Amino acid sequence: YLGSRKILIFSYWTIIFIIFLNIRDGSLMFIIYNKYVVSYQHLSLLLFINSVLLLSLIKSDFSWYLLFFLTLIALFFIGARSEAFTFVLVGVFSLIKSRLNILTILATLVIITFANQLITLSDGMFFRIYDIFQNGTQSGSAILRFESLDHTINTINRNPVIGDFASYPPGLYVHNLLSIYVDFGLLGFLFYILMLVFSFLLVRKYIQPFNNASDMVNNFYLALLILLLFAKSGVYVLVPFVLGISAGLFKKGFFKNKSLQQSTS
Repeated sequence: YLGSRKILIFSYWTIIFIIFLNIRDGSLMFIIYNKYVVSYQHLSLLLFINSVLLLSLIKSDFSWYLLFFLTLIALFFIGARSEAFTFVLVGVFSLIKSRLNILTILATLVIITFANQLITLSDGMFFRIYDIFQNGTQSGSAILRFESLDHTINTINRNPVIGDFASYPPGLYVHNLLSIYVDFGLLGFLFYILMLVFSFLLVRKYIQPFNNASDMVNNFYLALLILLLFAKSGVYVLVPFVLGISAGLFKKGFFKNKSLQQSTS
């Protein structure tokens, strides 16, 4: 995967095809929802993971910016609000950390302006994203999320130790880490937090700094932190994926200490 031009080119064409479908047929979210079993969330997750991974591997500035802007446009077309906003933050973080110069500063400003223009275009193709900014806490999604948060807090107050598994109405699960507390109680919640923190600290302690693997860990854990705090439940698919990435780095031997690599291989 490292340095694979074929995968990068395939990603370019896939993203362009997604954008083309939206322009030709309207919102891809509704095309998928009405005609196919797959969810727009599945498509956005795959696109998000693939592009965050490639952002960590690309060395060419032109290729990096091209992939970033194409992915961002595609995520907006799909209607993937959480992934789109998180992708902007991860991109800005990656720019500042790995490509810090005058061009980076200008590019960051361009990215923020570009994202803002996408949001304010119209309430047509980007209506799910535009609605949040236009109506704020009165938007349909925000109202549902506040309802689910109130239900979650009440559930935790009633069952602070053991929680109340799947007690929420269908679709009204809280979109953050507290979903783990509701389903698995205090001990399950603490174990979940420790699992994520320990895996990150362990990888950061032993991984070689300033290489592709290091950038990949930083980008994925940052994305996971943002999504779990503000947008996704604790069973979000990105969680086992990131844990698998961490375990895979140990298996491949991306270590600071060569003796540790030999003892674990």
